Amino acid sequence: MKYLIDGHNFIFTQDNFFLQPHERGRVAELVNAVDAYIARHPSINAEIVLDSSVKGTVTNKRVKGRCAKVTYATRARDADQYIILMVQKAENPRQITVVSSDKEVIRACRQAGAQTMSCERFAKLISLGSKTAETEAEKPPPPSSKEEIEEWKKFFNLE
Repeated sequence: MKYLIDGHNFIFTQDNFFLQPHERGRVAELVNAVDAYIARHPSINAEIVLDSSVKGTVTNKRVKGRCAKVTYATRARDADQYIILMVQKAENPRQITVVSSDKEVIRACRQAGAQTMSCERFAKLISLGSKTAETEAEKPPPPSSKEEIEEWKKFFNLE
């Protein structure tokens, strides 16, 4: 399976996903999150398609030797057009899931035979097991209740 991700559409529709306030930082965060996701799912490939305006702003950090492909659309063909063309030219478009919340991109890609997924749903998918799990693991245990403390005092004869 391959994810074809509308990079800018994801970046500008998923404010809660990102820690970075600026576009360049968000592009790098998206690449790193997708890298981590495909490292956990070896049968998945991903290509993040960005408009040419941010070319050169991303350095891919490889995760266990795997990495999402980052493609910059040309000035003649924007990312939306590139994604649609890739699906139309695909040998088996049913093996492609296009990640976008752009209605025109979704319509054209579905018409060409690809599956689609909203940016919101994809954000939840790639967050599971990464930021969410790390955040949960870093949380300290809740404080003990007074009853628990009293039980332990009795147990260790500390009263």
